[in-house]
Amino acid sequence: MNDNRTHTATGKACPQALEFFAGIGLARLGLEESGFQVEWSNDIDSAKCEMYRNNFTDTPGHTLVEGDMSELSGDDLPHDASIAWGSSPCTDLSLAGTRTGLNGKQSGAFWQYVRLLEELGDSRPPIAILENVNGLATSHSGEDLAAAVHAFNVLGYSVDVLSIDTRRFILSPDRDSFGCLQNRRPPNNSILRCALTGCSRFLRTPLSARIAHRCLSRRLL
Repeated sequence: MNDNRTHTATGKACPQALEFFAGIGLARLGLEESGFQVEWSNDIDSAKCEMYRNNFTDTPGHTLVEGDMSELSGDDLPHDASIAWGSSPCTDLSLAGTRTGLNGKQSGAFWQYVRLLEELGDSRPPIAILENVNGLATSHSGEDLAAAVHAFNVLGYSVDVLSIDTRRFILSPDRDSFGCLQNRRPPNNSILRCALTGCSRFLRTPLSARIAHRCLSRRLL
């Protein structure tokens, strides 16, 4: 596990963010545009981590951990973040992939994301994001999406599900992005029951929607 800790202290004037499955840092661009400071990032791919470091050099207060999430525990993460972002692998969920779903070799890393949030306990971020492809909604006839939503519900999150149409961006039209927004403090008067899965609650939270729009847009570009 390579812990590339550039600095250990920061004034933390901005709300803090955790960036799981960071890749080369595209979600970070959207988070920072939304007013967050990414204080911790992780990716297993050494080539992507090298590009990440080149994209964000010597950022005060930021830690990039290169390695397998399964080797981390909640104690390894900051406990003051306001949001967690997870762009988990789509290989086993994509229509062009294996379709083995959330139990697949790569897409199954989603469960490590959930485990780490669970191990953060009461200090887990009040907002968590899961970003993937639209194939998550149809994987195993919707059972994988239901399982993901249930996992977040168990952690105390209410869930909003949305899809971003890539035709609104300069992108290939066959790569829509699918997101689940989890909020531990939803407005009481804006909760609707989700008929799709039977266990999710949809939220209409403008702040979460704005953050997701910016970050998902960056992920796609």
